Amino acid sequence: MLVSLFGTLLSVVGLGGFALLMATPRLPVAIVEPVAAIVTGEVPRLPDAASSQVISRAESASDTTQYLPITRLVIPQIDLDTGVVLAPLVEHAGTTTWDVPRFVAGHAEGTPGAGGPGNAIVIGHVTSVTLGNVFEHLDRVHASDRVSVFSAQREFEYRVVSVRSVSRSDVSVLDSTDTPALTLITCTGLWLPTVWDYTERLVVSAELSHNTQ
Repeated sequence: MLVSLFGTLLSVVGLGGFALLMATPRLPVAIVEPVAAIVTGEVPRLPDAASSQVISRAESASDTTQYLPITRLVIPQIDLDTGVVLAPLVEHAGTTTWDVPRFVAGHAEGTPGAGGPGNAIVIGHVTSVTLGNVFEHLDRVHASDRVSVFSAQREFEYRVVSVRSVSRSDVSVLDSTDTPALTLITCTGLWLPTVWDYTERLVVSAELSHNTQ
């Protein structure tokens, strides 16, 4: 499913960036540059089956008038206030993956919009000289912390329900949900120089509290 995305995405320097690329399954997340290596900008990659599912979701989302793209993300507890742009699906080395934006967070194409039912995925780099570190302090978030998500001037308040680290190959964090949910993902764990990737992904899960407008 969204396996490839998860693994490459979080490393820039080792991962090539957000690379979903690699033969091992991974999830798109933040790309990291642990040392000074400038990774080649790999992007998270999706397995064939997952690619078709994500593309289908993206097409459905674009046809839904209620879909609200996420344009800003605010987490007061860690002084995070960042713009959010589309993390588009792109073809890379024969596979479909999300292209993680530089210096801001990315709203994964094909996932639900602000306040909408389902699991909206937002990804970002943890630390990179060339790609930014928008999610550098994501590990300081705690359960019950408030996350404000904006779509233009509309604001939606989410509450964090869990903060955890998962294996880079764990794609269950991308599972759809029946109620409005938000999942923030970046890299964490040990750096694996042989595969240019981190061992884990930091995942912050939140649920919609209320629409403030």
